[in-house]
Amino acid sequence: MAGSLLVNWLILGIVIGVVAVVALGIAVGALTISMLTKKNAGGKHKRVEEAQPAPEKPAVSEKEEETVEIAPAPVAEVAEEPVPAETIVPEPASVEESAEEVSEEIPETPAPVEEPVEAIAPAPVSEEAEEAEEEDERDDDSDEEEEEELVGKVMFASANRLVEVRYDRSFTARLIQTSDKNKDYYSELKNELLRYRRVKSRVSWKQESFRKGRELKAKMEIRGKTLCLYLALDPAQFDESKYIVEDASEVKRNIDVPCKYRIKNDRRLRYAKELIAMVFEGTDAVYKETEPVNYAVEFPYEETQPLIERELIKLVRVRDDGTEEDVSEDVMEEIAPAEEEIVIPEAHEVTAAEAVVEMKDEVAKRLVRESGNVSVRGKQTIVNVDTLGEYFNEGETVTLDDMRERIPFLNKSATYVKVLARGRLSKALVVEADDFSLDAIKMIILAGGTVYRKRDE
Repeated sequence: MAGSLLVNWLILGIVIGVVAVVALGIAVGALTISMLTKKNAGGKHKRVEEAQPAPEKPAVSEKEEETVEIAPAPVAEVAEEPVPAETIVPEPASVEESAEEVSEEIPETPAPVEEPVEAIAPAPVSEEAEEAEEEDERDDDSDEEEEEELVGKVMFASANRLVEVRYDRSFTARLIQTSDKNKDYYSELKNELLRYRRVKSRVSWKQESFRKGRELKAKMEIRGKTLCLYLALDPAQFDESKYIVEDASEVKRNIDVPCKYRIKNDRRLRYAKELIAMVFEGTDAVYKETEPVNYAVEFPYEETQPLIERELIKLVRVRDDGTEEDVSEDVMEEIAPAEEEIVIPEAHEVTAAEAVVEMKDEVAKRLVRESGNVSVRGKQTIVNVDTLGEYFNEGETVTLDDMRERIPFLNKSATYVKVLARGRLSKALVVEADDFSLDAIKMIILAGGTVYRKRDE
């Protein structure tokens, strides 16, 4: 009885195992079929995408491309139902229409590239730029020349007097002390002029002239910081042209070469050569190509004192009435050595701090003149240099009586005044006082004034 029950349980276990294996096989088969169906549907969709026209791709943004890559997900859901693949892919006609719409809305890439290329027109733009730069230079020309031509006056101290002189530089001295760029311009222009047959050059004190026979055709001067070319041309013919010339005929020595042209840059150098060609146009002066000479190396830079000794710079004495004369050897013996010279620019303004640096104490002491008046010791007071500049005008004489009258806070009962340095002074004053500080003397002298000290009893 027990054996029969055991056999029944064994048979039931075998049946259950067989059923489980069959059920598992069915499940695996169904899963495999489902995976194959999905793979086939995805392959069809991918082949359709590859068949779409290539031009449509540039019109699709990066964001849209990402969306297209995710597109197979919904296809997989649809693939579970038997939906024809044709319903997933748009018809070719609609794809072409959408591509045309995109091309109309978005400009083609070559168009924006061509616009900047057309805007860069080298020839006309550069010519206009050059003319604009020339226009900007018009207002600066006279200022540049005047700035250098107003040479500061040089005061030499002797025992009890001052001798006021200025430098008169020759053309050679100016060429020696000018910039290397000006020397190069000079060398090129001289080569250009001497290439014409029968043209000779001659250097004088103020200029270098170029003649064809007896006719003056051109000359060069250095005015301030600028090399100037004068040509035998009518300046009026260059009105409203690229050649910014000046009419220099009002100066007598420029009558034969009234067309003045400043050589300030390489462009003007090129224009100057064009103007030189106009001078000789229609004459028998044949232009010949020759090996250029480097004239610039003949004029290495030198300081002022050696040029004075070589008589390439003259000292001109300026008298009190404004007249000038060459400084003679007798006067040179009377004035102080070169190391005691004091350069005083026109319309000079000086501060107390600057005065200490610009003048030596020994020189300041020698510049004080003795007054014929006698100091009266009694109630003393002081006054500052900047106060004198505030209450007195250019060129006025200042005495103690004048100070009492003009300066409201000065002690009216003072009989002895000392002048001290303070602030700044820009007026040339003739100051008489009982005493001065050395810095006050320097300020008054450097501003162009004169110092008189009263003598003791």
